[in-house]
Parts: sequence; C-alpha cells; structure tokens
Amino acid sequence: MCGIAGMAGIADEPLLRTMLELIRHRGPDDSGVYSVRGNSPADCAVIGNNRLSIIDLSAAGHQPMANEDGQIWIAYNGEVFNFLELRAELEKDGHSFRSRTDTEVLIHLYEKLGPAMVNRLNGMFAFALWDGRKKELLLARDRMGIKPLYWTQVGYRLYFASEIKALLACPEVRSELDPLSLYQYLSLLYVPAPATLFRGIFKLLPGHILQWRDGKIRLECYWDLRQGEYFSDPGDDVAQLSLAEPAELNRWLPFVKWLLLLPHFFVLMFLVIAQFVITFLAFFVVLFTGRWQAGMRDFVVGVERWAFRVTGYFMLLYDEYPPFSLT
Repeated sequence: MCGIAGMAGIADEPLLRTMLELIRHRGPDDSGVYSVRGNSPADCAVIGNNRLSIIDLSAAGHQPMANEDGQIWIAYNGEVFNFLELRAELEKDGHSFRSRTDTEVLIHLYEKLGPAMVNRLNGMFAFALWDGRKKELLLARDRMGIKPLYWTQVGYRLYFASEIKALLACPEVRSELDPLSLYQYLSLLYVPAPATLFRGIFKLLPGHILQWRDGKIRLECYWDLRQGEYFSDPGDDVAQLSLAEPAELNRWLPFVKWLLLLPHFFVLMFLVIAQFVITFLAFFVVLFTGRWQAGMRDFVVGVERWAFRVTGYFMLLYDEYPPFSLT
C-alpha cells in the first residue's frame, strides 16, 4: 500500500507535503515530491508519493520516478502482476531500465502507448502521471477499483489524493456535506460512485482514466464488465429477441410501472407510521416507568434502524422511478 497526492494548475509544494503527511501511514518507507512551475498555470503541477517498498527495496525505487529525459513523471500506488512480461517486451523495443520496479515499466509503457497503456496492465493500481511534453496530467485506476483515488476541481485547478482527508487539507477545497450522499449512505450503507459524502469531491471510477490539460478535464472508461463477447454474442437467444411494437410498449410502460410501484407506496406509508408509533411507545414506557429497560432500548433501536433502511430504499426507488410520473 502506498499513498499518492498532487495537483495541477498550481504547484504548491508545501501544501502537497502537508497532504502527504496526512496519509503517511500508507507509505512509511519513503516519501518524495516532484514539482514543475511554468510561465502559466497550464505548465504547473506537483505530484507526490508515500512509498511502502515491496519490489526493489533500493533507492532506485524512489518516487516520483521519471524517464530518461525527465519529461514524464509518475507517482504510483499498486502492483502490476504482468510487469515482467511487459518489461521484456519494452527491452526488445530498446527501452532501458535503471531499477527492478514495476513503476518504471509504467513510464516506458506510457512512452510507447500513451494513455492506452492501461489496457495492457494486469493488476491493482492508482497512479498520477505528468507528461511534460503535452503539459497533461493523467490519473488512472484499476479495473476493479481496488486502489482508491479521489479528485476535485476548483476552478482551473485539479487536486487528487489516495484519501479524502488529504484533499480537505487544501484551503480551496470546502468540507461540505452532500445531503444526497448522506441519504444514500444511510439507506444503502455506502455511497454509490463517483460521489462521496463531500460535495464536489469524487471517486475516480474503476476502469477509468482522467486527463487534465489546461484546466479542462476529460474522463474516459477504458474497461467495463459489460464489454466482451459474453455480453454481445450474436448467437445468444436473448440478444435475438426483438420487439415488434416498441411504440405500443412505450405507450403502456408508464402505466405498468405505476401499477407495479403502487403497493410499495402503501408499504412506505406503513413503515413511516410504524416508526412514529414505536417512538411514542418508547416515550410512554420511559414516562410511566421512569426506567429505560435495556431490552426495550435494543428493540426500539433495532426496529427503527430496520424501518429507516427499508424506507430509504423505497425512497431511492421512487426517486429513480416516480410512480405518478406518466411521461
């Protein structure tokens, strides 16, 4: 486990060191920073890494790491399982290596393939790569999202880090709760990506890359579970199904959806009323007995927690499929 952080459009090295200190537990063996300052904000960037040494424990594995001419720099967290095969391929192409790390393989693979390099990686990773020739920052995350990576944009500037608390160290980043995300968390026990509990701070989705250049952000999906022959087999019977009258089905679909969700409305109302009844019962038990029995407490808390989650689920369902919206 390592930790990465950085920014583009601004090169505040002291701020980055503060960010890295907040996630120092992710990489206690080494820490490094690379910064570049140009004549305009588009030429400014700073990236950093807290390293947990796994492959090549020598100083040759220090990060951020650069290519031979110092134009490409990378801060990397993860492990690429097929890096030895990729290294052998790159050596045949004439690339030379100064370390035994998988980090250096990523640099030379980027020189060869550009952002498309991520399609060749088999592993778990999150990395930030600065291309000094293009004045472009590339963020990438593995297919399953094993390694975390968060980002936020404030005006022209982009901030990123392995953990949210590092982003909150930036004076420009507001620590503001997102009510919808809180609602989702209390209902689903997690916040669906790319949102987080903080407004304006996002997860980089699994299987995605983010490119920042001159203040503009471009997000691209390079892998999706639905891709592949399994999901697009022309011989699949399901794929051969055709709807003879799509216009007729579309005309009746809103009414069918309304009929399916109408019973849920009554369940929702029952759960809301049940929560109030249980709360008042607990109040009267305490009022007349003067004691708060442990059993009653556990019962009330348990039932209300269950009812709240189910209620939240139906509310999310209604947000997605409004039963009384027939358009």
